[in-house]
Amino acid sequence: MRRATIPTIVLLATVILGCGPRETPEQHLQRIRNAHEITPLGYTTIHGEDGAPVTVVDLRIVDRSDEALQHLTVMVRLVGPDGRIKAEKRATLDLDGARPGVGIQTAARIPGMEAGPDDQIQVELETAVPDDLLHTFPEWKDLASGNVS
Repeated sequence: MRRATIPTIVLLATVILGCGPRETPEQHLQRIRNAHEITPLGYTTIHGEDGAPVTVVDLRIVDRSDEALQHLTVMVRLVGPDGRIKAEKRATLDLDGARPGVGIQTAARIPGMEAGPDDQIQVELETAVPDDLLHTFPEWKDLASGNVS
């Protein structure tokens, strides 16, 4: 019987240990989401025919991953001049046609949010979204249906 040499054993151990655990679908989506850079460019509040306010936030998005998402959910906060959060809502951005590495300009529409002239808008890409909440995002449905490229 032939004995395995020490270098062979070390090589096998390195290959087996180097593989590590596989990335879950949730981790995969979190990694792609976290690769997006978001820059708010400006905002305005408009009123619909019914008089209800809608704040429109102009955004620049750059995808630094190697996979394109069709949607991206962000948290939008309205902060008053005193620094207090007046409102916060999630908004889903349509990234259809965006390509990794290329910036796009898009807008988030937030119904029911009215921003005054002295208010500030903050847009945050939540980085540690719990799985149960992540499963409600449109980008999760895109991933599950194979619409992530």
